[in-house]
Amino acid sequence: MAEMGQPKEEIVVLPTYIMSPDETEKFYPSEVKKIATSILAAELDFMTTKLEEVEKDVVDEDATENKVGKYGTKEAKEPKGGWKMKKVKVMVPVGKGLVDDWMDGESEFFDNLSSSISDKIRSEVKGSLNVMRYKIVVQVTIGQLKDQAVRITSRCLWDTQTDNYASVDYKNEFVWASAIVFGLYAE
Repeated sequence: MAEMGQPKEEIVVLPTYIMSPDETEKFYPSEVKKIATSILAAELDFMTTKLEEVEKDVVDEDATENKVGKYGTKEAKEPKGGWKMKKVKVMVPVGKGLVDDWMDGESEFFDNLSSSISDKIRSEVKGSLNVMRYKIVVQVTIGQLKDQAVRITSRCLWDTQTDNYASVDYKNEFVWASAIVFGLYAE
C-alpha cells in the first residue's frame, strides 16, 4: 500500500497488436496474378477447338475409278469396292455446344464453374501466399465471346497502405473470363 505523500506507481500498457503486415505477409498482386492466370487457364482451356480422332466414311483413293461422262469429260470418282472406313483427324469444337446451351438458358454449367473457379483461386492464394491476416474476396465473371464489348469495374473502400487487388483476364475461342482478387488486411 502506498503511503500518503508518496507518488503512485503507474503501469503503462502498450498495444500489442500489429498495425501493418510484414514484408513476407503482404498481398502482392504479381504473385496473385500468376495463381489466378494458371487456374483460369486450367479450368477453361478444355473449351477450345481441338484435334480429335474420329471415324468417318472416306473413299479409299486406290479403289476409285474415274467415270467418263456423256461428252468424254471426266466426272466425279466413284468407289469400286464401296465405301471404306478410315480414321481421320477432324477439328471438333468442344466448347461451342456448352456455350450455346448456356446462352439458351438450358445449362447451369458456367454458373457453377465461376463459383468453383473463385473458390479455387481463393484457396490457392490463401495456401500459397503468406496472407493469413488478409480477407480474400474473389469475383469471377464468365461471358460468351461474340463480338461484344464488356467493361468490368469495381470500387472499394480500403486502406491504401495495406489493401490491394489483382485483376486477370482470359479469352479463348468461345468465352472470356475476368477474375478480380481483393486482399483486405484485417487485424
